[in-house]
Amino acid sequence: HYHRRHHHLTRQRGVSAVNGSVFCCSRLLQDDINTSMMEAETNRNNNSNISDQSFENLSAKRKDVAGSSQDVSESKKSKISIDIPDDITTAGEKVKRALLPFCDVPYEDQLRRKASDVRDAMVKFSWEVHRTCPKWRNWLKEQMKNHSGVLCEIEKIRPSPVLNAYRNKSEFTIASSSNGTNERIVGFRVGSYRDGSSVVGEPYACDNLPDSMKLIAKVFQQYVRQSQYDVYNDQTHDGHWRQLIVRTSSQNDIMIIPVFYAQFLSDDEVDAEKAAMTEYFSDGDGVQCGVTSLYFRCLSNRLGSCRQHAVNEHLWGKKCITEVLLELSFHIYPDTFFSFNNPAAALLYTMVGDLCLEEPNNIVFNICCSTGTVALSLAKRVKSVVAVDMWAANIEEAKKNAELNNVTNVIFHHAKAEEVTNQLDRWLKGQSAVAVLDSPCAEMQSKVIYALRRCHFIHRVIYISCNPVAAIQNFTDLMRPKSQTMKGKAFYPVKAIPVDLSPHTKLCVMVVMFKRRRFHTDMMC
Repeated sequence: HYHRRHHHLTRQRGVSAVNGSVFCCSRLLQDDINTSMMEAETNRNNNSNISDQSFENLSAKRKDVAGSSQDVSESKKSKISIDIPDDITTAGEKVKRALLPFCDVPYEDQLRRKASDVRDAMVKFSWEVHRTCPKWRNWLKEQMKNHSGVLCEIEKIRPSPVLNAYRNKSEFTIASSSNGTNERIVGFRVGSYRDGSSVVGEPYACDNLPDSMKLIAKVFQQYVRQSQYDVYNDQTHDGHWRQLIVRTSSQNDIMIIPVFYAQFLSDDEVDAEKAAMTEYFSDGDGVQCGVTSLYFRCLSNRLGSCRQHAVNEHLWGKKCITEVLLELSFHIYPDTFFSFNNPAAALLYTMVGDLCLEEPNNIVFNICCSTGTVALSLAKRVKSVVAVDMWAANIEEAKKNAELNNVTNVIFHHAKAEEVTNQLDRWLKGQSAVAVLDSPCAEMQSKVIYALRRCHFIHRVIYISCNPVAAIQNFTDLMRPKSQTMKGKAFYPVKAIPVDLSPHTKLCVMVVMFKRRRFHTDMMC
């Protein structure tokens, strides 16, 4: 679900999907919003109070825009150089600029830009609360006075511990070059067919990729170029080689999953190709890549790109690779969701754990737990964790990871979050809890937020958002006054913390902590 969602978002931006290295940044605000933000900034710099009239003007403006290859060496295990040439090809340069738009920006400036984007999102959130929650306007006015024009504290952005070679998963497109040679390329696609500017370029200039991934891309490119089968064409739907998925770990494990369109080939022909590929990476030129796990994904129809229709067949090596996060081991399979920047994820989950410790009972309700990375990383710091996910495969992997690490204070449930909240009271035995939302999508479904509102024993919500602007509706729903539709007392934001998980891109994660309104003084009506 995560990959499909982000692939869709990325194609809208003209960049092929790279497992979430999709740049889900705040969209550029329209001119009127920018003007309003400049006015708010001027007021903030002059330390002036925000009057009701000026705030109404900002809100009115907000309403106005709301609708808007290399030859094969004769030596069997010949080494292939991955040195980047001085004159990067046009396609390679386009790939670099598309995937890493901040590649030439000093890191301190990158952080300032991302912090500014987060602030823009919080300003927009403030306007939305003012528009939809009239009851909180006095409270909102006071908060904006105290927090320089936004409704809660925004802490300093947390930088990524690593700046380069941090990606542990990439999805390479296999296609013909657009330079007239029709060479088979393993790389990334930028541009769009509709605009006539679709280009696939080699990934060697992308600083966020480790050398091991670049080497695999080049070696597999050599394999595809000597293959009797052509690359897949997205327009004509002809051809066979479609994609190469590469996963790596800090434990020197490497998994590759070539994606092959069978078309009208017989089973024997497909089996012969699988045998040739196994030989290539286990005892041929591909052995230099150090692949420890080889899978094969064979698609038989146009719907085969969807996860539920694809079958990952294990051909050789280990069935999974192992990653270590916060002294915990996790088994990673072809479809496992795992953070693409492991050191930054450790920083993020440690910070989330610190926020959870502010709840006296230290009981966590983890929504969209995936394969258990957040739940298990919190388990050793809190009393207990109840974790839910709607994908059965995720829950099975999460349980195995818990067993692998001898973690016994986490309960995993295969269910939708809104279906579980009614049972939480029985599980928690009346104790208060903190909900941790880590959605792989841009925003949660509204019914999940409604369910959280109804759970009176959830006193805090920690929302991890990969796209703060898209999550504003969720944030606002948490704050809406109690009504027949919105049961339960409202939450209010206490602090927002930006975290950089993807240096050189526009992506910035934002963590927002909400508290339940318990007393009249929590939110001044």
